[in-house]
Amino acid sequence: QTVAAFGNTSYRFISGGTGSGDVNSAYTVSLVDGLTGAGYTLSEGAQQAYEVYLTDLEANTPPKEQWWMPDVLPVEMKPDAALVNAEAQAADVAMVTLGRTSGEFADREVEGDFNLTNEEKELVAQVSKAFRAQGKAVVVVLNIGNVIETASWEQYADALVLAWQGGQEAGNAVADVLSGKVNPSGRLATTFPVRYEDHLSAQNFPGIELSPDMVYGPGGIPMGKPSEVTHQEGIWVGYRYFNSFGVPVAYPFGYGLSYSEFSYDELTATVSADGLAVEVKVTNIGNTAGKTVVQAYLQAPGESMAKPSAELKAFAKTEALEPGASAVVTLHIDPKGMASYDAGQHAWVIEPGTYQIHVGHNSRELTNSATVNWADATLVEQCKGLVLPSEPIELIEPGQ
Repeated sequence: QTVAAFGNTSYRFISGGTGSGDVNSAYTVSLVDGLTGAGYTLSEGAQQAYEVYLTDLEANTPPKEQWWMPDVLPVEMKPDAALVNAEAQAADVAMVTLGRTSGEFADREVEGDFNLTNEEKELVAQVSKAFRAQGKAVVVVLNIGNVIETASWEQYADALVLAWQGGQEAGNAVADVLSGKVNPSGRLATTFPVRYEDHLSAQNFPGIELSPDMVYGPGGIPMGKPSEVTHQEGIWVGYRYFNSFGVPVAYPFGYGLSYSEFSYDELTATVSADGLAVEVKVTNIGNTAGKTVVQAYLQAPGESMAKPSAELKAFAKTEALEPGASAVVTLHIDPKGMASYDAGQHAWVIEPGTYQIHVGHNSRELTNSATVNWADATLVEQCKGLVLPSEPIELIEPGQ
């Protein structure tokens, strides 16, 4: 197959983040290098245009003032319509890579970082229109270090591949997944919201500046301006908020696709002084050998304190299962995992009552449930009330 690769980071893949997230790689395999190594033919028109564009930019980009500073990503090249249409005629599939660099010591921006830039939006739409007019697929690869907005433009893609920042062998790894040599089995450890504003914390972050003067650390490193942020969201962070209050999301916590499909059966849950033992039978009902991640969520009674609708408490990945094969997966949730933190007691406690265990594909696709009862209130760990807020915090109640 012939691939037309668009997007700057198809040719300059980002291997790692900044600061303590930096990767001192001996080399970085780009997406296009990985694809050619996997036996794909690269369409020359797009490749030549991007190499000229990026080489010129790099030659005229001044060096960073400090080695630890983030790289400034070049503005996406705007390929002309004639080039895109010619590539749609010549190639079998289009790849569009969107890149982001992020890491320690600097907050991200909403516009042009969480949200796509105008150039990126135009690129994805332009390539999609041209290739779909020829009945050909468009794959978007996300070479990013953190979540971005996808809901407003994902209709232009036939597939999204979340590559994150994959280290020096990233291009080979992505090519293995795209070619089917490797059946993906990763799952999201975060939620992709529809909008940044859908996070409760967005109401207060980044806070109020207490001084306009920048503070500098050792070596002249800028540490930011003195600011104050009130964390009013309490426990309503991430999937615990989105799922408990039915907030629409682009992709839920725990989400991930595979070239296989899996079913769950024969769920059992047994309670003891050691916690919960959970067993479930997993069957590959697809046509391809693959692995899946079994996720167990606990729904606890919320009598004396607010609690999320369900929390991930245990997970495990199966071995590779052939089509039709099954495996029994055993998970354990210890007493600390069953407990909730009672701020009034400064302690982790298990409330008495009915506990539901849900197992499924992700936090919003829980297919099997079991119930156990915990008889008595149990103190699991007594803590101390240290580093308390200097003033009372009025917590946000979702829906306000």
